[in-house]
Amino acid sequence: MFTSYFIKRKIRSLAKRAAGRPCHAVSLDDARSLLVFYDSRDHEAVMRALEPLRKAGKSIDTCVYVAEEASFPEDDTSILIRPGKDLDMWGFPSASFVERVNTSRADILIDVTRPDRYASQYLVLGHPSSFKVGIKYAGQEWYDLGLVVTDTKDISYLFGQILFYLRSIRAK
Repeated sequence: MFTSYFIKRKIRSLAKRAAGRPCHAVSLDDARSLLVFYDSRDHEAVMRALEPLRKAGKSIDTCVYVAEEASFPEDDTSILIRPGKDLDMWGFPSASFVERVNTSRADILIDVTRPDRYASQYLVLGHPSSFKVGIKYAGQEWYDLGLVVTDTKDISYLFGQILFYLRSIRAK
């Protein structure tokens, strides 16, 4: 990627539009399907957190950001975002890649990627899910439910907190 300027600019534009979109809060108990965005280095922690949800019969799709220096096992259950392969020179995913992500139905979209994963932010903002949850870093004001990160950056703890709050929602 040459520069992140253009994708950051597009993200700011999408974030402004996201502020006016309708939000439909869904509790974790009522949700049938989830789409989870995360970094490949957090794979083990995220999989441990998702295991009880899979056992409870939730349909879970994952979208994994795989940094160029990282390796990740190829499987057919995760959508992999690989900067050298799936993103153009400006950091944007192709239209077909965006369509592939957007066809993943999700009552709740959960984003626990790092703040510098611009392709993930772009995909999260463009996804049609009506309830988006994530870790809220500085400048990321687009989640319907966002956890503000202070001292703890342990992904297991943060993901556990997200699930706790999703279980606490009582929306009808």
